[in-house]
Amino acid sequence: MALAERTVSGAEESARFNPRGQRTRDARPRLRTSLTGLERCYVTLRTVARAVLDRSYCVPEHEQAYTPGQRTAIADVLDSAAAAIEAVAPIAADENAELARGAVVTHLAALGEHRNRLQVLLSIDPGVDAAAWQQHGALLASIDRLVVEIESAAREPDDTWRLDPPERIPAAPEPQPTDSALRDQQPDPNA
Repeated sequence: MALAERTVSGAEESARFNPRGQRTRDARPRLRTSLTGLERCYVTLRTVARAVLDRSYCVPEHEQAYTPGQRTAIADVLDSAAAAIEAVAPIAADENAELARGAVVTHLAALGEHRNRLQVLLSIDPGVDAAAWQQHGALLASIDRLVVEIESAAREPDDTWRLDPPERIPAAPEPQPTDSALRDQQPDPNA
């Protein structure tokens, strides 16, 4: 992510100084939108992993944190998320972006189905196991957030980028006279 950020920043700087950099200026909003969305996906995936890990801390050593069916459903969710995230790359590169957005929508629909199946498998009465109920809710909330971030990475940029005007240095404000300077300017009544 850091390398991509530096590359995009370098392209932006080149576009500022190169009048023929129209292609770069046209790509900037798309790259920024996708890169920001993918970066947020990364953070949200860490949250998903943390929710899974937190559950494993709360079960005794001789028990499994998730049943085999739950583990399979979590794997299906992550596979669908990975496919959707991978489908964002052509959007960022402007390689048939509309087709890629369609692929993202398809993968997100599958992700939604897997998430709903996981929700059914994770359903538990909070009176029976309050910790599991809370941790399963945190996992599902993290998955929901991941869907939002993938959608964000695949969306159309809001506007086209324009060359920013050079920063203007504001004029220094007029110095305000001090009290002693004001006294010196007033005529002396004794004179």
